[in-house]
Amino acid sequence: MGAGGVVGRVLDLADADPARPCIAFVDANGAFDWIDRQSFVAAARVAEGALCHSGLREGGVLLLVSVDPRECATLVLAALFAGARPLLVAPPSIQGVQSSLTAILRNVLERTRADVAVLPPNLHHLVGELTTTCPGTRLVLGAEQLLAGRAAEGPRQTPPDPVPPLDTDIGLLQLTSGTTGFPRIATWRHDALLSALDGMAAGMGLREDDVYLNWTPLYHDMGLVNNFLLCQALGVPLALLSPLDVVKRPALWVQALATTRATTTWSPNFGFALAAERVQEADLEGVRLDHVRGIWNAAERVHLATMERFLARFGPLGLKREALRTNFGCVETIGGVTFSAARTSLRAERVDLKQLGVGAVVRTLDDGVEGARVQSIVGLGPAYPGAELAVFDESGERLAEGHVGAIGVCAAGTFSGYWGDDDASRDARAGAFVLTGDEGYLRDGELFWTGRRKERINLQGRKYDPSEFERTLDAVAGIRPGCFVAFGREDPPRGTEGLVLLAEVVPMPPAELPDVAARVRRAVAVGHGLTIDVLWLMEKGALTKTSSGKRRHLHFRGLFLADRLAPLFRAP
Repeated sequence: MGAGGVVGRVLDLADADPARPCIAFVDANGAFDWIDRQSFVAAARVAEGALCHSGLREGGVLLLVSVDPRECATLVLAALFAGARPLLVAPPSIQGVQSSLTAILRNVLERTRADVAVLPPNLHHLVGELTTTCPGTRLVLGAEQLLAGRAAEGPRQTPPDPVPPLDTDIGLLQLTSGTTGFPRIATWRHDALLSALDGMAAGMGLREDDVYLNWTPLYHDMGLVNNFLLCQALGVPLALLSPLDVVKRPALWVQALATTRATTTWSPNFGFALAAERVQEADLEGVRLDHVRGIWNAAERVHLATMERFLARFGPLGLKREALRTNFGCVETIGGVTFSAARTSLRAERVDLKQLGVGAVVRTLDDGVEGARVQSIVGLGPAYPGAELAVFDESGERLAEGHVGAIGVCAAGTFSGYWGDDDASRDARAGAFVLTGDEGYLRDGELFWTGRRKERINLQGRKYDPSEFERTLDAVAGIRPGCFVAFGREDPPRGTEGLVLLAEVVPMPPAELPDVAARVRRAVAVGHGLTIDVLWLMEKGALTKTSSGKRRHLHFRGLFLADRLAPLFRAP
């Protein structure tokens, strides 16, 4: 039967070439087998039957808490076959000890009234509380029984025929990253999703012989849209790695690029840094990367120095400079919307960060100009064909190129709004443009990202993006690279904000912490001309990031102001 949306594309591709490789799940040792289109559709339909018998209805919601690639991929497709709306949430192994996972689950269940919620077995202690919160939701501990075709109770089920969605139906739900507050639920229509996927394929220059490798989690839009759904809808073979395996052993990512013969892969900037720093020569025996056409850096600030280190580390294996690509996208744009041009080197501009206030004109600096606030900002490419970029000032007026403003995207492939939050949905639009919550500027049609709007710190009349402190802190012995948050705290007597900085330290004797704190204060004073008002040193893992690896500055600001954090050391 015919069906619309991604479901229609998947079934048409399986009918046209059932034996073509579709998906592979690479284990922690690098082993994998390709699963053909027909077999993967069959596996998803088996799970579809179990989900429907468990209570999943057409138009209903499946909540899935998982990091396992096989579980996520199979159950997302199964839910779509059933005409339901999948919503993925990062599990506690990602959320960390400072997470709001229980509150997120409770809130999401209350808002969506999900038919079925699949939780990892280690969340068994939440069943009672969540059942009380939403008694109409069937809670399933563990996905194995569903993948085997067994409902929460009962024998193996025969799946119903896939449900053809209307183009205007809401097809998927996606949590925002939660970097600036409690995550909202974005809604994606089937027609908008397909438009975004086709736009991405055009922007990337996708080819028939491409093969994807992805380790970013499917509960994040980079993994779900830019990788899994794109490959399913466009018929591109996709090999999936567990993010837990790659973070633990980054060499697995590089090795799998060679063994799967993948031409395209994705990672946040921190993944490039992990690979450049931790992959050893012994890990690279027999590895060649000549075939790789695109390694896409997205989801957080792209650091030119990180990309250069990555190229220096893996260039001898055949990795070409022109394979280093950049992208910008978000939940509101249904994945990637800008793509750096193929076959060109990275484009970066050296700017004075003091120029980056809203409405300011950004002028590039000569190579010889140095200063505490001189930084290279990497271009993220132009919008894909059919999409339009713009930046707006605080009054909503459109700004000319080279002026910093709020980033807006006009495209058919954008979200419909936030579930149950009409006010926030209206605030996220400026006419035909969706506002992403980011700031940046355009140059010759290319986007240069400068920061998140709500995270700006107002210090002595100047606005600072927290990421400005990353290079400074990474150079301080004893501080864990990239593991910090920075925010402002109102200081009424001075009429400005005071700088609060929390940073994780490597394990060390307590007697050494005062010296580390002194080095941090000195580095920030010398590098930025600033005095830190409050400096806390935190234990490893205390400053958990979002599921995509973004720092949660405002989340920890709230915990700090509520006195809900326990530092190892409070610097005087």
